[in-house]
Amino acid sequence: MSAFLGVLFAALLADAGAIVEVTTISGPAQKGTLISGDATVWTVNVDGNEIRIPAREILDVRLQHDAPPAVTTPAVRVRLIDGSRLGASQVGIADRKTTLTLSGDREIAFPDTSVLSVRLAASPSTVDTKWEELHTRERRQDMLVVQKGETLDFVEGTVGNITNTTIVLLLDGEKVEVPRERAFGVIYYRNAEEVARPSGFLELSGGDRLAIRSLEVKGDSVNAVLTAGADVTLPLAAIERFDLSSDKLTWLSSLDPRDVKHEFRYIDPAPVMANDRDVWGEPLKIGRQAFARGVAIRSKTELRYRLNGDFSRLQAWAGIQQGYRGDVRLQLSLDGEIVFDQIVKPNDEPKSIDLEIRDRFNLDVLVDYGSLQSDIGDHLILGNARLLK
Repeated sequence: MSAFLGVLFAALLADAGAIVEVTTISGPAQKGTLISGDATVWTVNVDGNEIRIPAREILDVRLQHDAPPAVTTPAVRVRLIDGSRLGASQVGIADRKTTLTLSGDREIAFPDTSVLSVRLAASPSTVDTKWEELHTRERRQDMLVVQKGETLDFVEGTVGNITNTTIVLLLDGEKVEVPRERAFGVIYYRNAEEVARPSGFLELSGGDRLAIRSLEVKGDSVNAVLTAGADVTLPLAAIERFDLSSDKLTWLSSLDPRDVKHEFRYIDPAPVMANDRDVWGEPLKIGRQAFARGVAIRSKTELRYRLNGDFSRLQAWAGIQQGYRGDVRLQLSLDGEIVFDQIVKPNDEPKSIDLEIRDRFNLDVLVDYGSLQSDIGDHLILGNARLLK
C-alpha cells in the first residue's frame, strides 16, 4: 500500500501544528510551526512570532514527522501526464474515466486522458529498467506491455476499458479482450499539448507525487485540486514536502546533462555523478549543512547543460561531501567563458555560487583534480543548485 493507501484519509494520524522548514528564493530557511498556507501567503510560528511568507517567494515546505506512517508497496502504480505518480489497490478505466481505489474502499477519479501509464505487475522487479525505457520510446499508438522472462515486449494498438479481469485492445479495428493477469502494464500515446502545467507538487511519505493546481492548508489537513481534475484531502502526516518551485526555478538535478565526459584513473563501481544523492546513494551534506536537492560529481568529470537562454541566475553551494577527504578544482563556464574557478577543499565552509546567466545557452561544469592528482575522495557537491527563471 502506498502513502495514499495508508494515510490519505487517516486524519487522526496527523499532528496539529506540524513542524516545517520553509525554503525561499532569497534569505535563510524559516523553521517553525505551520499555521496556514495557500496560493497567497504561508504563516509559520517561529520562536513565538508569526512570520508571513509570500507564496511567490517559497520554493518548498518540508514537514518533520516524529512517526511517519507505515508504507508498503502498492498493487498498482499510475503515472499521469502532468508528472503525478500514484499508488492504489485497484484501477479501473471505463466511460473515459479512470478510477483508483484507495484505503477504506475510497475512490479518486479523473479523466482517462490524464493517464500516461498503468503498471499492473509487482514492483520492484528485474525488468524495472526496461519499463522505464519503454516510457521514452517514440510511439504513435498505445502499448500493451507483457513480460517474457527477463524482458518486456509490447503490442501497439488502442487500449480501451480496463476492468478487474480484462483489458480491451483495438487492433486494426478488431476488439480483443486480453486477460488482465497477462499484462505487465499499459503505456498510452499522449499529445504533449494535453499536459496541464502544475503550480506545484505534493510529495507523500510513500513516494507518491501529486501535481496540483491549488491548495489550502487548514488545521491538520490539506485540501488540494490536482491538475488531473480531482479534489483530494490529505492529512499533514501523509506529506513530506510541498514543492512550490516549478514556476519559479528549475533544479539542476532535474535536468539531464547534454554531454557527460569522465576520465577514469581508478576504476570503481560508483557512478561519475548522481542527482539529489551522493554517488554512493547517501544524502547530500557539506559539513553540517544538508541539501535535499543537488548534484554530486566526481573529479575528472565535465558536464554540459543546455540552458536555451531560459534562465536569469544560477545559484548553488559548493563543497566536498561530508566524510570524504579529497579536494577538487571547480570551474563553471557559460557559452565558453569561464565565470567561476576555485579550489574546493573538504574542510571549507560551503562556497556560495550566484551567477548571472540571462541569455546564456550552455553551462559547462568541470570538476578537476585539486592539489592532489588523484580522484580518491573527490566527491564535489553542488547543493541546492538551481536555475532561476
